[in-house]
Amino acid sequence: MKRIILLISLFLYGLSAAAQDANHVAILQYHHVADTTPAVTSITEKGFIEHLDFLEQEGFSVVSLPEAMAKLKSKTPLKDKSVAITFDDGFTNLLNVAIPELNKRNMPYTIFVNPGMIALGSDFYLNWQQLKELGEQGATIANHGWDHEYWVRDPENIPLSVWRKKVKKSILDTEAIIKEKTGQSHKFVAFPYGEYNHWLNTWLQERGYTSFAQHSGSVGYSLTWQALPRFPASGIYANLKTLKTKLYSLPMPIKSMQPVEPMLAENNNPPEMMVVMNNRDDMAWQQLACFVPGQDSPKPVWISKNTFKVKALKQLGKGRSRYNCTAPSKKYPGRYYWLSQYWLWLH
Repeated sequence: MKRIILLISLFLYGLSAAAQDANHVAILQYHHVADTTPAVTSITEKGFIEHLDFLEQEGFSVVSLPEAMAKLKSKTPLKDKSVAITFDDGFTNLLNVAIPELNKRNMPYTIFVNPGMIALGSDFYLNWQQLKELGEQGATIANHGWDHEYWVRDPENIPLSVWRKKVKKSILDTEAIIKEKTGQSHKFVAFPYGEYNHWLNTWLQERGYTSFAQHSGSVGYSLTWQALPRFPASGIYANLKTLKTKLYSLPMPIKSMQPVEPMLAENNNPPEMMVVMNNRDDMAWQQLACFVPGQDSPKPVWISKNTFKVKALKQLGKGRSRYNCTAPSKKYPGRYYWLSQYWLWLH
């Protein structure tokens, strides 16, 4: 009897471990899929098809964003190598190749839209009728703010309280009109320009929104549901050689991080980031490496078994910056635990 109980316990532990390993998703972020649009936010039609071919050939499971988020939040296992595909801004060029290719392969996708841009009546953006039809075909339509405005770069001569009221209205009005025009309301928000701060994350969390940024990394159990990472897959990031490593990445099992405010003040640039992990059992922690774009790489310092800190060697430049940290998995050769933290310096 004891042997049976032991075997059952080991079996259940195995299922639990497998679920933990598999419960993550890599979210890809695209804008234009076209050959003549700005290169920095575009992937060519041929390049996009190559991405989809790669996902199929490598056995990736493309899931809808609502399904991925629901399973992560309920700790229901996703298939290993799960990927969600998202598009920001809702450009009409998606109708030419991207959406037909996705539909042909039965791959779900999400489009984050700006109602203020749609209201201009330009052929540059998908209109509400097109978005409604795409939604009826299975697309997820979600919130990118009313006019793609900056939300955390407070304009001069406007009180902070007035500016924050404007940001709230942008998000709430967008969610309301998406529901009115398409029948969908997932309470998913993609930050314009990928920029956010602690106040905005707190406000969104209090209202039950899930938000998405543009710094890299896979999404797993241990992250909050605000400022979730997505891998940009356009412009210089469209290269399949580098994208492959990202798609195979694993979320670092984070328990907490400091500081929680990504907006940098004059007295904390460069910022010191402290990361506390739930465990590092599968991580080749001796090979943990951190990178700061445009600088020499700082060396992370372990201050306890599950806690490390890292700080850039020089002041971060004006605008958006990142710390990226990776460490190899011991169980899955060639795969890396991945953490990216965004910073914003406006001084």
